[in-house]
Amino acid sequence: MRWFKFKQTWDAYELITGLNKDTDEMRLANWIVTIGPDALDIHNALPYKEGEEKVFQKVLDYWTEYCVGKTNTCTTFERFKFFKCQQEPNESMDNFYLRVKKLASTCELGTIQESLVRDVMVCGLRSKSLQSVDSVVSLSRGNCCKTNI
Repeated sequence: MRWFKFKQTWDAYELITGLNKDTDEMRLANWIVTIGPDALDIHNALPYKEGEEKVFQKVLDYWTEYCVGKTNTCTTFERFKFFKCQQEPNESMDNFYLRVKKLASTCELGTIQESLVRDVMVCGLRSKSLQSVDSVVSLSRGNCCKTNI
């Protein structure tokens, strides 16, 4: 997820500065300065074929492949944290709901996100009485923040 935001920012930077119309050499020099020394180690270790490290679009393709692979690994861990979420002692329903929603936003859950937020809310509630059928129906109608339990 971070890669796509970074790439969106990079694309805007190139457009604003006119760099997108410049040579690959100039674009790569700006890229290297922008990513910084820590990421430069990754950049230099990408599996370029001969001459590809000088073609800016190829460099972006390798970075995308590298970062999307990392994102998939991170997504699995984010989903783990999301599905294991439990209401903390003294945590209000509102705060628990906001925490679950925030965790869900990093999980790439697509069209089932709201349904899974409700499920995690129900499963993670401290109060067993709120895990009843009536409470589940109430949560599914969007009333999850109407109590302070």
